[in-house]
Amino acid sequence: MFFVNFLYFGIVNCKIYNVLDFGVEGDGQIDDSKAFIEAWKTMCGDEGDTKTILIPSGHTFLLQPLQFEGPCGSSPVFQMDGDIVAPSEQRLGLDLNQKYHKWIAFSNVNDLTVFGSGSINGFGSSFWEAMDFHNCNNLNISGITSKDSPRNHISINSCNNVVISNIQLFAPEKSPNTDGIDISTSTNVTISKSTIGTGDDCIALNTGSVNINITEIVCGPGHGISIGSLGANGQVAKVENVQVTHCIFNKTSNGARIKTWQGGEGYAKHIYFEHITVIDVINPIIIDQQYIDKRHINFEAEKDSEAVAISDVKFIDFHGTSPNEKFITLNCSKIKPCKNIVVNGIDIFYRVVINVYKRISGNNTNTDGAKALETHADMALRLAKELENTTISDSDKETVRRDLFGSESTQFVVFTEQISAHDFPIGIANLLAFKFF
Repeated sequence: MFFVNFLYFGIVNCKIYNVLDFGVEGDGQIDDSKAFIEAWKTMCGDEGDTKTILIPSGHTFLLQPLQFEGPCGSSPVFQMDGDIVAPSEQRLGLDLNQKYHKWIAFSNVNDLTVFGSGSINGFGSSFWEAMDFHNCNNLNISGITSKDSPRNHISINSCNNVVISNIQLFAPEKSPNTDGIDISTSTNVTISKSTIGTGDDCIALNTGSVNINITEIVCGPGHGISIGSLGANGQVAKVENVQVTHCIFNKTSNGARIKTWQGGEGYAKHIYFEHITVIDVINPIIIDQQYIDKRHINFEAEKDSEAVAISDVKFIDFHGTSPNEKFITLNCSKIKPCKNIVVNGIDIFYRVVINVYKRISGNNTNTDGAKALETHADMALRLAKELENTTISDSDKETVRRDLFGSESTQFVVFTEQISAHDFPIGIANLLAFKFF
């Protein structure tokens, strides 16, 4: 918020073009697209100092897919304090079969700032990307919220010098292809202090992503932060100099991931994931040089074909929990194996969850069910005792059993520690704690 307030102080004395002065309704029902375009063209064509197009708070603006084009005569500011909503498919003013829909697109606009306390809501309409920035150098995005984009929330392509901070991106956990931020063919990009929860990658770095710094991101739900996928359809990939630090992955399917298609070419190198927290992440660390997305197969590589080279990758200081015993996956190509991969300082606990159920028939407990339940309790306690190598008293054991029988469904959770990365293969080490939820 400090950045947003500072930014506002810096532009408050600049000329402001309020969209309310261009005939918008701002009721969320009537299409305001033409008024927005008129306001943009007027502001963009005005030369001189920084100019601001203001989307004021307290209003909701219904917009069709729009293209805000540059270059502009000044450094433009898109101050979004109000809310922007998408039309329903029935009211969409485009051919629904048209490919590569972009809802709010900026192209060829240098020195652009997009900030504010407002939100954009795609309502799952048939757009490919909620906000698309193409060839926008020296781009700054801060403070905004994007909800329910049916595809990418923010796409950055062919841009140089980009700063994204303090934003929030949300989509349902099971919504397909709803990446938070997609980067491609762009350099010198910094993404920080943001919260992203989607049905796909929180952040995806595609080919041409160079000098990328990602820090202090809270990701979840979603598929983690991904390099790729790269090399689809024989593509020549180029990704290098990527740093992902001080990020939290909360109940995501992946944490730090690099994924490349067999048959691709090029490279992904100098990639560092450091100081990462994982909370119940299925695949905290994964490299997959033989990635396949069955939803998008239109190229079948030869068995012994090329592969995208992966080298100089570090996974340092990961800590947290995972329900997956084999939570480090290095699926490297035999044709072009991974090189110089460092995994160090891994302190992830493997969590075993045993579900036990109390079978009830009327007011009476089923005898077989009770015996099965008791067996599960004994097994879990024996595991705990063996791993911890300490004595569990009979009274504690009875307390555990009583807690089990006192609930129709409960979970016995055992936390164990991953062996150091230097002690591969992966296995279970010491029991740290066990408790009931």
